[in-house]
Amino acid sequence: MIKLDKRLRAVVNEVQGKTLADIGCDHGKVSVASILEGKVKNVIACDISKDSLEKAKKLALQYNIKNMQCRLGDGLRPLNYKEVDCAVIAGMGGNEIMSILSMDLKGICRFVLVAHRNTIELRAFLSQHDFFIEKDYLVYESGKFYDIIVALKNTGKDCKISERQLYTGLNTYTDDFMIYSRHIRQKYSKLKDYEQKSEQAKTIANIFKYCMQTKDIKVKDIIKEIEKHAPLSLMLDFDSAGLNQGNDEDSLRGVLLAQNVSFATLEEAREKECNLLLTHHPSVFGEEIDDYTKSILAKAEDYKINLYSCHTNLDCCKEGLNDFVSNLLGLKNIKIIDGCAREGSLKKPLCLKEWAKTVADELKDKNVKYVGDDDKIIKKVAVCTGAGARDDELVEYAKNNDIDCIVGGESKLSIALKIKDYKIALVDVGHYTSEIFCIDIFKSWLEDKFGDFLKISEKDIDPYKSIG
Repeated sequence: MIKLDKRLRAVVNEVQGKTLADIGCDHGKVSVASILEGKVKNVIACDISKDSLEKAKKLALQYNIKNMQCRLGDGLRPLNYKEVDCAVIAGMGGNEIMSILSMDLKGICRFVLVAHRNTIELRAFLSQHDFFIEKDYLVYESGKFYDIIVALKNTGKDCKISERQLYTGLNTYTDDFMIYSRHIRQKYSKLKDYEQKSEQAKTIANIFKYCMQTKDIKVKDIIKEIEKHAPLSLMLDFDSAGLNQGNDEDSLRGVLLAQNVSFATLEEAREKECNLLLTHHPSVFGEEIDDYTKSILAKAEDYKINLYSCHTNLDCCKEGLNDFVSNLLGLKNIKIIDGCAREGSLKKPLCLKEWAKTVADELKDKNVKYVGDDDKIIKKVAVCTGAGARDDELVEYAKNNDIDCIVGGESKLSIALKIKDYKIALVDVGHYTSEIFCIDIFKSWLEDKFGDFLKISEKDIDPYKSIG
């Protein structure tokens, strides 16, 4: 299947019928994906640019698509009457889309629209020209919100929309109120910045108040989103992941993303007005709490900062830390070893010394060390981030399953000697450097719905220094 970003994925999901017209097809991804996924049997890809049509043709050829025509022309003009059931018009401004919809519609009844700007004007146009808006929802992609609008012609239904719907859409998705709320907060923030006093500004300000009254975002909303990806049921027996201190009913002010709970990150959370410190490593381990941990917890309570950790459940879950690092190192055919660790193959064999340097470069770790002969050929690798190189069971697994090298941290001398005697190899990486990617993962999971609340720690740094 062809890889699509969130915006194009939403567009293809709304395609239906026998024949699609992809207006302004550009690279042809929507056209090709719609056929590959069985959304339609035929596609007519239209564009005013010959270069775009050539790109679309090349993509169709790459996927052996036979039932796709490419036509040069403006808007709907290249189409014949009743030739098409559904038209996609995306990747252009609202004014351009309105201009196209002012043409002869060639009997098309279903339109999937994505405007990069002037969406409010587009909604007004649709309502005034008897288009029934069946769906109107938001997709967040790479720092931008996209309104996905499905408009139907000749339904006989009431096409009027309310003032709120005009400015913010129909919000017809199921459970993405957080994205909708974030969109309104962003609009409201811009209004405050520019001190606009227009009727539109007053309307959006009222909607903002409605959003804030309807959904007071709480600490538990962040926790729910995290645990959708990394449920606590994946946590290993010795672990203390979860809400280590605080009250998940607290209204959310901000979230500081870090690897560790320390005095530095607590001070930073307070400075950045974050009342949730979301970390990989728990602040509490086991039943006995030492004086340092007690002082950390006391400081967090004094600052009214909630402490939540996503630890071994993040190591083990799909697209968690071990998957992330395995992909970062370029491994292929990745599979789970024991819940947490992963194994995979290098894209091409490397000698151990070269492989160790590759790992050091990818993890940006100046303190990587390794065990084994420099010229040992590495093909198959086991990865276990953090303190994974301390695991005797992983060493035995490597020995019995033709693993050439283990990548992990905090190996003991006894482990290193065993690995050497077994004629395996070890690349020993820093605990911090192999797990700092937790921040990238947290951000990817939370950005769409809670991006306005997220802050990245600047004070949670690797405590180790290199003499090199």
